[in-house]
Amino acid sequence: MARVTRPGGHGIVATWQERGAATFLLLGNIRRDLFPGRDSIAMPEAVGALSDPKDFAREMIAAGYRDPDIQRVTHAYILEVTALDDPDTVFGMSPDWTSLSDEEKADVVAEVRRIAEGRPILPVPSTALIGVARR
Repeated sequence: MARVTRPGGHGIVATWQERGAATFLLLGNIRRDLFPGRDSIAMPEAVGALSDPKDFAREMIAAGYRDPDIQRVTHAYILEVTALDDPDTVFGMSPDWTSLSDEEKADVVAEVRRIAEGRPILPVPSTALIGVARR
């Protein structure tokens, strides 16, 4: 990316701080709690390498940028609990979901409803790291 950034220009890179965001993060956390012996689908290597702000800044410098500023930005994804009536629309894009049996999927849905504690909406805080640096 630094190769195509004009000298004096800015590079902006964003990544998730944890294991994804929104329903991917929620599903991953619930899977680890409910099925501790099962492996989750591996996150891309870059997510792990950039998930710590100091490592992220170091990688931006190694890529040819200077003075990196890494900011944490958290936004709560809003999950409408009624969407769980058709859970494939909520989780269906995740291999962590499609690899579950029907019984395990029902357990996940029940756990999300338990976490929601009867509320119609479950906020899922998702944190991104956004790095801005000069070339």
